[in-house]
Amino acid sequence: MNQGASRTVSKRTVQRSLHRMSFGSRRPTRVPLFNARHRAARLAWAREHREWTLEDWKRVAWTDKSRFRLFQADGRPRIWRQSHEAMDPSCQVGTVQRHGGSIMVWGVLS
Repeated sequence: MNQGASRTVSKRTVQRSLHRMSFGSRRPTRVPLFNARHRAARLAWAREHREWTLEDWKRVAWTDKSRFRLFQADGRPRIWRQSHEAMDPSCQVGTVQRHGGSIMVWGVLS
């Protein structure tokens, strides 16, 4: 950014400006990977079932499953603390080996 400019801008000035514009370091949003083939298949399925009646849909079983961790959520937990509070019990998270297990719940609607 400083190449060819008549005035130089410090790294900290750029950081402050980005923070004022509501930019910050965050984790990216996780989304399913869809490509053109996936989109085409979904569109074809929707077109095949466009004329279905309520009675047709009543014969369909909808299922879903979810995994629940028993101790902590997936990913790294974050907390706000000061540097001298590292050993404060209110700023610590207990750990278990092998993530402590999880349960899978499966359900169906028809």
